[in-house]
Amino acid sequence: MRHDEGGQLRYARLRIGDGAIELGEGEPMPGSFLLYVGDPDARYEQALAAGATSLMPPTDQPYGRIGGVQDSWGNQWFVSRPATASS
Repeated sequence: MRHDEGGQLRYARLRIGDGAIELGEGEPMPGSFLLYVGDPDARYEQALAAGATSLMPPTDQPYGRIGGVQDSWGNQWFVSRPATASS
């Protein structure tokens, strides 16, 4: 992780098995992320409580359950649980 002089996080790497996700400052444009989670409703509510703005509340779609928020930097975060064969 790298922080600037003011303590703001500017870069981070998360290792997952043999892979990694790297995140950096979004200039000149915001990013868009899709995260698969076990409970998209809980993650959506957690993001709103942390100050995010709703883009779309979690709803069931043919491909799964999905909701979205926007953070204060303009990044869009979508949380989804894929549909299962029994859904």
